[in-house]
Amino acid sequence: MPRVVVIPVSGYINRLQAITSAALLAEDLGADFHICWLPQAVAPVPIESVLADGTCIAYAVDAAEVRSSTGIDPDHVPRYLGRSGDVITLAGHDRGEQVFMRGLRGALEEGPVDAIVIRAGGRFFLPGPGIDEETFRGRRHAFYRQEILASAIEAEAAHQTTAHTPYLGLHLRYTDRAHQAPTGRTIARALSDLAEGTGIHRVFIASDTAAMRDTWRTRIASLGLEPWAAEHAHWDRSVAGSEFAALVDWRILSGAAALVYFAESTFAVEAAVASPGFAASVALPPSPLRSLGVRAADLTRAAVTYPKRRGWLPSA
Repeated sequence: MPRVVVIPVSGYINRLQAITSAALLAEDLGADFHICWLPQAVAPVPIESVLADGTCIAYAVDAAEVRSSTGIDPDHVPRYLGRSGDVITLAGHDRGEQVFMRGLRGALEEGPVDAIVIRAGGRFFLPGPGIDEETFRGRRHAFYRQEILASAIEAEAAHQTTAHTPYLGLHLRYTDRAHQAPTGRTIARALSDLAEGTGIHRVFIASDTAAMRDTWRTRIASLGLEPWAAEHAHWDRSVAGSEFAALVDWRILSGAAALVYFAESTFAVEAAVASPGFAASVALPPSPLRSLGVRAADLTRAAVTYPKRRGWLPSA
């Protein structure tokens, strides 16, 4: 059986998706599993800051080991699906990995394979009889319910939830997904309906900015609900320490009885998958008017700054 080596990239939950997907792929193939973690600007910390000690000890390998054992440079895995000798490589880039899964099955049947090296920042699974999106979601749920994160993260999340269980979750993402956000009225209505349907009035708020978290804390209280949130010292994803804040929020969200979240946010979608209440959770689509407004504002800013960026105007 081949080794499966995953090189997770992008943000923390994108990486967690890739690690989970590759671990399940290795399980299906009866293969050894390895994680080659490379810090990046949006995830500038070592693997030990994110994953449980047992996971790091059992599965982590460094880039030099991947190069020497497979001949593949983890920083430059060839684009898309390929094969070199007895090593299969996959890096989906703009197309993602899932589109190549049937091709991967075919490549595995072409001859002996020593290693499958996958550079990914998302989820993927090898389809087959009885294996579809729904069953894959169930397998991800089971994987996420384990204590997979660093012990300090798991402990803080458990401590935070002690006085609030049961609770609903609300995830807000505006910094890089403002054009995909629903309206405030839609969010408030969904949260009120969910609280009424479940009989749960405590609401945990997770956001990518302190300002939006505090705004919604006030708004949720005005709905007659009981908002709460974890306090964080770091919000900037490019700063070490922000992983603790983000992953504590994610783990708390994953313990919610049900969530209201932005449908386009991977962070929130995977929290809902990890939660016991995926079926009851509410995924809110983007507001077309908000999307249009945000994009118009971006185009206006680009037009205003274009002459200076092109060097047509003197710098201040």
